[in-house]
Amino acid sequence: MNIKKFQLCCTVIIWLAILMGTPVYASEKYGLDKQLYFAARKGDFKKVKELVEQGADVNYMIGTFDTPLMTASIDGHHEIVKYLLDNGADSKIATKSGKTALHSASRGNVKIVQLLLDNGANADAHDKENLTPLSGAISMSNFKIMKLLIEHGAHVNDANQWGVTALMVAAESADINFVRHLLEKGAKVNTVEKGIRFISFNPRQTALRAAVKKHRPEVVKLLLDYGANAHIPDDQNRTPIDWAKRYQHTDILKIFKDYKVLKKLVIRK
Repeated sequence: MNIKKFQLCCTVIIWLAILMGTPVYASEKYGLDKQLYFAARKGDFKKVKELVEQGADVNYMIGTFDTPLMTASIDGHHEIVKYLLDNGADSKIATKSGKTALHSASRGNVKIVQLLLDNGANADAHDKENLTPLSGAISMSNFKIMKLLIEHGAHVNDANQWGVTALMVAAESADINFVRHLLEKGAKVNTVEKGIRFISFNPRQTALRAAVKKHRPEVVKLLLDYGANAHIPDDQNRTPIDWAKRYQHTDILKIFKDYKVLKKLVIRK
């Protein structure tokens, strides 16, 4: 085997180890920084402490996608997260894709989210797709984290690259309490998604359209209470009323009637 093939094989083995979570930090050939990353990922606090005391870089980024703090955050290793922060780990560092440790933690670990926020993490950090920790918390139905992020400055009206807002996500799939809290915190009820058909799943969607299509009558009522417009057309020129009729959601049509929004109804085929 020539040297180039050998180097290629080594590279493949290393990245397979990264993807599979293999504790390759045990290898003497690995530098302190890489060993620290894998120890943090595995949750080996004793090894993490040992490596930091030996001078390992707590802000080392493996490749372009992860630091010891990020991997410890996503895997829920609270003790390691605290130790790294206490020893100089930067909670604001972002990967090439723009993700931070808070993006990772916001998908499920409220204690680590609080710890990161207490140490200066940006609650409104945006990645390259314009996704925020708030959108992650809502997509994973974590109400406590959603509230915590908003309390620390997360903007409820931020949208991703397709124009999808937190309220749209909540209206489609989250508990009604998510929708209510976002509205109480100033979420704009009639924002229109700016997605392109065949690229985005729901081009020109509103929160109300999402709730209608998913047959969520209580959410529909709540959105109407906050001024949702039932006559905004989507890319198919259909309004939320049209979708309720198309799907034969008679309970939602009754709600529209009760809220006196049916008078402008235009039936589209």
